[in-house]
Amino acid sequence: MKYSIKTGGSDTKVLAIVTVDIMAWVLLCPWLKGLQDAGFEVHIACAKGQYYDRLGGLGFVMHPVSFRRTFNVFAHVIPFFELVGILRAGRFQIVNTHSPVAAAVGRMAAAFASVENIVYTVHGFYFHDRMPPLLANPIIALEWLLGRWTDAFMFVSDEDRRTAQRLGICGVNARVCTIYNGVDVDLYRPAADSDAVTDALRIQHGLQNRPVVGMVGRIVKEKGYREFLEMARGITESGIDATYLVVGDSLPSDRDQFGPTFRASVKEAGLADRFVLTGMTDRVSDYLRLMDVFVLPSYREGFPRSILEAMATSLPVVATDIRGCREAVVHGVTGYIVPPRDAAALRKAVEPLLTNPKLRKEMGREARRIAGERYDFNEVRRQFVGFVEAVHDGGPGVKVGGAQTPPALKLALRRSNVSVLLFLLLAVYFIPSLLASTIVPHFRYPFVFCLAGDSVGCVILGFLMGWRTAGLVYLWATAIELTSMATGLWTVQEMIWFSNLMPTIIIAARVVPFLAQARNWRRNGRREQE
Repeated sequence: MKYSIKTGGSDTKVLAIVTVDIMAWVLLCPWLKGLQDAGFEVHIACAKGQYYDRLGGLGFVMHPVSFRRTFNVFAHVIPFFELVGILRAGRFQIVNTHSPVAAAVGRMAAAFASVENIVYTVHGFYFHDRMPPLLANPIIALEWLLGRWTDAFMFVSDEDRRTAQRLGICGVNARVCTIYNGVDVDLYRPAADSDAVTDALRIQHGLQNRPVVGMVGRIVKEKGYREFLEMARGITESGIDATYLVVGDSLPSDRDQFGPTFRASVKEAGLADRFVLTGMTDRVSDYLRLMDVFVLPSYREGFPRSILEAMATSLPVVATDIRGCREAVVHGVTGYIVPPRDAAALRKAVEPLLTNPKLRKEMGREARRIAGERYDFNEVRRQFVGFVEAVHDGGPGVKVGGAQTPPALKLALRRSNVSVLLFLLLAVYFIPSLLASTIVPHFRYPFVFCLAGDSVGCVILGFLMGWRTAGLVYLWATAIELTSMATGLWTVQEMIWFSNLMPTIIIAARVVPFLAQARNWRRNGRREQE
């Protein structure tokens, strides 16, 4: 659906909530500037970083929030109350959440603060089609629960939209749309025959005499850097002379901090003279013009803007068969789609592009055409602002179904849902987890203590909510604890927090809909009496 921009008026205040400031700077600026241009007063709440003050310099009102990228829910308590304070003081008409942590905590805080319009921009669900059900199902349940008080969903991937509607994540009255990420096709343009900036960069990094295979992104495992290195090793051994350009680095907030490990692996593979690592940079468009082939071997994406930037720069793209990537890349036309975690398939797709300049140019030309037609950021910004306007004004929008809930009833249900959820989190999750994570590590055999505690807890849960539910929770907790014991993937404290999360979600998912039905029943009863 297309949306037109109206004039919001300076009294309409929007709070964008995002985990880290770099996402707001790199990805969201065009959208949020569009809201400013339409007359909205735009605020941003995020963790402070190197881009925080620069965002303030663009006219956004900034609010620091101590977000952390972690599965430890206890770490999000302080950010929750920080957001509640910001929301109540600011009296915002619209809250727009981005990224998994900020979307979860932000929507809970907005519901608790009685914000009338909560818009969730889904940049890619944390669960995906290749995640084991034991890990995916609790995340899906949490998304379903949070979806009960989300007024509108804006997906950057249409595959995510279909998944959300199939799983019932979008509430009955929620507005839903897909608006793809956009790219500035003037900034991300093909390399000219004579370009002083590009030529200087090429000389600086010694890239004059070899074709360049590159990728852009944070250096984390899930971006596929191990497969990228293995691909480079195989191509080099086959006798093809190429250089490999990595634009990006690990962020302090990244869990795995894979950057140093990756650099050491490059040296161990004897490829240090063939790799160029730029670190974090604002000159992505300049570095893309140095490349001949673009690769993104990720395990999980939403709708990667790096692919759109490469396409606009007339580069053929080799990407993995995952959500977002398979929507952006037309296999055999603008590049190739290969299975994730498969370095051999990656190499097989990249090699013909390195040895056939004509094929590279044909695919790059078609990629540039599609980027201009489908993903121009001016059109994307117009659609985003128009959608936010429609949500705020209650105008036309795509609904999942059903009649719109009256605002007063919506707020009453939302506050009651949050109160129950907070009670459940305290009673079932925070207090037991806090006690266990404090006491258990001092035992000689903490895993035995945890397994015994699970058995007792699941017996109680069985009497309260049924043995099938209790069995599911027991399998989840046991799997988490045995995995942690065998692999050392989590500390004892993290294992306890993670294993206790599922029963909380299950209980909340059972109780909250019942509470909403009961409220409707009492409300209808009062109407009949009147």
